[in-house]
Amino acid sequence: YSAGPDDHALDGHKSVDQNGRVSVGGQGAAKDALGQVVIEKEEEEEEKKEDVKMEEEEETEPPKIELTEEEQKMWFKVPAVGASTDLTATALGQSFGEEPYDRNTQPIEYHKNASSHYQQLIGENATKCQECARAEQALIAALQAARAAHTTAQTRAVALATAIQVHAVASQAFTAAEAAYTALNSRICPITLTYEDSEEEHSAVVSLTQQLYPKAREAVQAKAWRDANKTSMDNAQSAYDAAASAAETADLHVATKRAEEETACAGYGGLVPTPAPDTTALYVKVTVVFGLHSGHSTLDGIRMRWAEGLKISASIVNYQDEHLPAWPSCALNDGDSRCWYEGFHEAPVIGEPIGQCADIKNGDFQGNNRVTTQGASHECTCVNGKYKGHTCRTQDSYDAGCHWFLFQLEREAQVSRIQLTQGCGFAAALSYVEVSACTSADVTTCNDEILGSGTRASADQPMDFDLGQLSAGAL
Repeated sequence: YSAGPDDHALDGHKSVDQNGRVSVGGQGAAKDALGQVVIEKEEEEEEKKEDVKMEEEEETEPPKIELTEEEQKMWFKVPAVGASTDLTATALGQSFGEEPYDRNTQPIEYHKNASSHYQQLIGENATKCQECARAEQALIAALQAARAAHTTAQTRAVALATAIQVHAVASQAFTAAEAAYTALNSRICPITLTYEDSEEEHSAVVSLTQQLYPKAREAVQAKAWRDANKTSMDNAQSAYDAAASAAETADLHVATKRAEEETACAGYGGLVPTPAPDTTALYVKVTVVFGLHSGHSTLDGIRMRWAEGLKISASIVNYQDEHLPAWPSCALNDGDSRCWYEGFHEAPVIGEPIGQCADIKNGDFQGNNRVTTQGASHECTCVNGKYKGHTCRTQDSYDAGCHWFLFQLEREAQVSRIQLTQGCGFAAALSYVEVSACTSADVTTCNDEILGSGTRASADQPMDFDLGQLSAGAL
């Protein structure tokens, strides 16, 4: 044993009783020291309990129900480009006047800040918030039920259409078999034989008669097939009617829950979304930038789609520039095997836009750079090598760096997605695309406010863009 600092500090205060026990500073000092130890242990226990309680409170989170991306597209409008895609920033800005952290670059701070402020929002108006939240949960549940009901109805509708087609084929088969039997029978019935008729005439009648029964069997089988498919068709019709009725009921339930949600959340001012603009258009201008380091300034096609993913038929009516007859802008129309390539290499030849490749005539193209009249007067311009902050890559001084195309849709439509395809085996260097609405084929009638845009960081990403988002994503 070697003395430590505390042993020397107690020198002059030790005593030994008759049993050899050591006491320090007398009984009073021992009692004070013991009491101090007990108090310190109790305080430590209380601190541990408080820490555990705080950790449990911090780890406890309210339950969440989130819509899938498909559900959001089905039931809510695509937000305007530049507008917030969720209500967090709006709510926090209105309630606290603070700029939230960026979700992409500062996710930890962003969600921590949002959680803290939402907790304060709930504390300020707990009752209204809870009523609104319950109504929203009920609305989401109704939306999901309606989606499931319509999915079932769609499946039943496909089954019904198939059953109708099969029944039609079976009915035609029976009609043909019955007609064949009747025709053969009509050839036999008029025949009258006598004992004086030749063996050849008797044999002919026998031959026809032997053919009659197989025809009868074919007709019987065809009738049975038709009747069986009629039963299947009737069952499919009943199944579809029930599914369609359930879907209609689900629609009414959604309307009821939506009205309840609007009432419950009417006085809750924290969530005020920016209304989305009307994105319906008959003419659409597509502007593209080819800024990737790998790939070429070429495209095979540009296709617009509804929110449901269905293609919107469109044809090109105006554009900025093109390369050669084998690489014209009209190749962007559906059904043309050629592709578009940008004009470059030499001073442009000015001409009117060619909407259909079948209209290309000798002399329309001279050199490697054909520019339309409006393409020359309203050329897409890259300022300091960039278009709206996106790098433009050019091959020479005659290359515009960015390009526009103007399409006429088959009818007024709300374009929700745009898909661009590679150019005839050449990878596209597309890095940015934007879409804007126009009132005619004249590019001067196009709105400066875009309907949507998309960016692409590498050639490995698909050229498939949701106009409400800022990055590429596959359907």
